[in-house]
Order: sequence, then structure tokens, then C-alpha cells
Amino acid sequence: MKVAIIGAGAIGVRIGMELAERDVDVEIYDAKYPEYGTTGRSIGVVSVQQRDPRLVSLALESSKLMADLDKRLKQDVGYPVGVMGEAAPHVSIALTPKDREDIARQSNVWRSAGADVKEMSPIEVKDALLPWIDDRAFTSAFVTTNDYKVTAFPYAYGMLMIMRSKGGKVFRSREVTGFETNGSIVKAAVINGSQRVEADAFVIAAGAASPKLISKLGDNPVPVRIALGGGAVTEPYKYAFRPIVTVDRKGYRFTQTLRNEFVMAVYDMGVDNPDMSVEESLRVMERMATVTVKLFPSFTYMNALRQWGAYLDYTADRLPVVGWSSRHENVYYAYGFGNYGFSVGPAMASRAACEIASGSRDPLLDPFRPPRA
Repeated sequence: MKVAIIGAGAIGVRIGMELAERDVDVEIYDAKYPEYGTTGRSIGVVSVQQRDPRLVSLALESSKLMADLDKRLKQDVGYPVGVMGEAAPHVSIALTPKDREDIARQSNVWRSAGADVKEMSPIEVKDALLPWIDDRAFTSAFVTTNDYKVTAFPYAYGMLMIMRSKGGKVFRSREVTGFETNGSIVKAAVINGSQRVEADAFVIAAGAASPKLISKLGDNPVPVRIALGGGAVTEPYKYAFRPIVTVDRKGYRFTQTLRNEFVMAVYDMGVDNPDMSVEESLRVMERMATVTVKLFPSFTYMNALRQWGAYLDYTADRLPVVGWSSRHENVYYAYGFGNYGFSVGPAMASRAACEIASGSRDPLLDPFRPPRA
């Protein structure tokens, strides 16, 4: 069996690795290069702090898969353990009493799905987890201990190395410009306007570009709305900041990587705005800096070395689209992951690969299948 995957982000690469390990002939095609899109612009957090209990369960599974992969990368390709990531406590900050009420309701969802959750006072947070935080800047915090933080590039390239060791291939600068079909079967993808790539099955995992590709097939994609997110990285400091910090009301996340840089992100800088751009910097940087300095006044003089933007693809129901096309029997969709691709993507990609390779149907993926309104 040969499978052609369109998109070399975290979802496409994970599906490719899992398929290659099932002795499937895998080729991945990306219009730019691996991790060019949202994956490479993420700060890499597997978070169980999701609003839907089904996503919480998948995030718990993803966290375990990340830890397993970290160990495998040492055995298979010589990565030192911990280069890719590590388990970390995740502190969700309530700035106001109203925030506390909202997060308390959400925490019931996390807990009901099996996550470990504890509410902590500002003083407890400062004493136990974040000695740098201003305990006067927030009302309360809810801490989960099932989360995992990932360095995106070692994660993706580690999976590509495993995939290649099993015979898989990845091609850069290969834009899919069309498809050749025969009834309900897609015979080939057309690359860069002329090259034909034949396969037994095709996986569209191209993030925000997926609906456009699906439209080329004459299918009706589950629509997505495009949100602007952004991130920044500082110069390296001695590693001491293990927790992940989130202020959901501000769409803000912050942690320190295992490479010693601090990374921060915002994920709600506007939706479907024709003027927004991943090159936007001042407005994104201002949001990140304002929240960081409010919580951590001593970090005021950190030097940010680089800032970037990202397009996040959200469906109307905020659930990813994963499953076979209802129109073309050998086309599989995996997109609409928004800002939670690292959180639920590993588990969903692993289950998707099993479906593609075996022809089975995983009931846990049923809520995410196309078509949806």
C-alpha cells in the first residue's frame, strides 16, 4: 500500500511515521518544508486544559505518546532523553474572580476526563511552582500535572528520521495544484502543475490550506475560520522555569524550553481579518509583553530575539476534522486543529494511521469525521 500525505506539519509527519512503522509505503509532500506552517510557529505544549472532554482524553493519550517517543528517539536515532520535551505542571491563571469561576467550570471537564487538577492560591503558586510570579497580580490558579512541553523541531525531525529509517520519504517545495480522479477514486495528485504522484490513498493534512485543497477535489470541506496567533523567543537563560503558564482570557501561554530560551505565545489576535498577516509584529509583541510583565515583573528586561505569527485553523465547533472523505473513498482528512495540534494531534494521528493502514473504524474518532455542518 502506498500513501501520499499532503502537509509536513506535526499531524502529517506523525501519520507518516505511524504508517511507515506499519510497513506502508509513505511519501510526504509539502509546499514549503517540514514545519513551515503552524507546527514550526508553535511553542509546543501538550495541554489537557481543553474545553471538550473528548479532547481532554485525547490530550492525556498524546502526553503519554510524547513521553514514549522521547524515549524511542534515544534508542532509534541517538537523541539524548529530554531534548524533545518533558512532562511539566501547567498553571492556568485566573486574573479576576470571574476568571476563577470560568476556569473552575472548565476544570470540572478536565477532571471528569481523567486529568489531575488542583486549585492553588497565589501564595501557594509562588512558593511551590513560580517564585518569580507577582502573587498580587492574580486571584487563583488551577494546575494540571498531565501536560508535556515539546521542542517542535526535534519532535518533527525525530519522527521524520524514524519514518525514513522505515523507507518513508519527504519532499520539500512540492505544492499540490490539482488531482486526477476516476469516479470516487483519486488516481493521482498533481505537483507543481505537472508532476503526477500516484498512490493508493491520499491524506490531506495541510492545516489552514486543507479546505482549498479539498475544494480542488470537488468535495465540500468542513469550513474553517482562520485566526491569527503569534509567538516570541528570548535569548537563553539558565533553565529553571519548568511550568507552563496560561492566561486563557488573554489567549496567552509562556514557558521555558529545554534549550533554555523563554517562549511565549498568543492565540486569539483576530479571526478572518483580511488585513492580518503572519509578519505582524508590534500588536502581537505588545500583547505578549504586557501579560508577561504583569505576572513576572522581574522579567521586564528579557531580550526577545525573534517574533513570528501563525495562522490557526478552527472549525465552527472547535473540533478537528479527521476521517475519510464522504465523496472520495481513498482520501483521508486531518485538519482544523487550531492551537491544539500538539495537544490532541499525536493521539488522533496515531489512531488515523491505524484506520488508514487497516481499513478499520476507530469509534473514538467518530465525533470528528466529515462531513459536518
